[in-house]
Amino acid sequence: MDRSTNSLLATLTVISIVVLLVINFVAPSAGFLNVSTDLSAASLYNEELVQGIYQRVSLAVVEVYVDQNIDGSFIEISSGSGFIIDREGHIATNNHV
Repeated sequence: MDRSTNSLLATLTVISIVVLLVINFVAPSAGFLNVSTDLSAASLYNEELVQGIYQRVSLAVVEVYVDQNIDGSFIEISSGSGFIIDREGHIATNNHV
């Protein structure tokens, strides 16, 4: 894939995630994450909500390290995080990674 295709794919992925999150919070009964969204609690922090989200998405989060072999030694030239976006193992991450 060329750079413009990768950029478009990353943009569409982010938009899709935002749409899914909005659907889940606006209409929880139709939500895909099936996470409790009880916002009537006095606190803005809902531990059950955070734990539920973490349990469902944490396995998709990855650390990415980019190394270059220079004279037999591997030098880290970039690093970052990302997340798996499909069953084939494609990862969405920042452009600098």
